[in-house]
Amino acid sequence: MRNMKPWSRQFAWFALITAALAILLGLFNMAANTAHLGSWLPLLLLMPWPLYLAIWSLRARSQD
Repeated sequence: MRNMKPWSRQFAWFALITAALAILLGLFNMAANTAHLGSWLPLLLLMPWPLYLAIWSLRARSQD
């Protein structure tokens, strides 16, 4: 992450909330629609990365 600039505070919070809600939706959808992998698997596989980046950006901004 040494070449990446932190996101702005507003965008990082938006990404954090969106990623957390998408992961919760994916978990709920996994319990409700276990037969349809395409409805929940992409959310659970892809959304931890924006969540991680948002947390990293907020921590980097708070250290400045």
